[in-house]
Amino acid sequence: METLRACADAHNGKRDYLGAIAGGVFDDSVKNLALKSGFYALEQSGDAMSVAAVPESWDPKRWRRKKRRAGRPRENGAHTPLRR
Repeated sequence: METLRACADAHNGKRDYLGAIAGGVFDDSVKNLALKSGFYALEQSGDAMSVAAVPESWDPKRWRRKKRRAGRPRENGAHTPLRR
């Protein structure tokens, strides 16, 4: 997800990203780890997929756009980007 977010930032992407795991069958421990990590868990339900039940207080992790800091103006008025 970090790689996807970095690529989106490089191309001026403004959306937030959410993650999910999907599978036909997986253990409850896998589902719990995904939820603990902030990912949705998608389970097979007949011919379709459904979102696994999540606790009421659960909040998914969002990979948000990193805000760019403004550069510092040079003495002669030219614009120089900040270094990290």
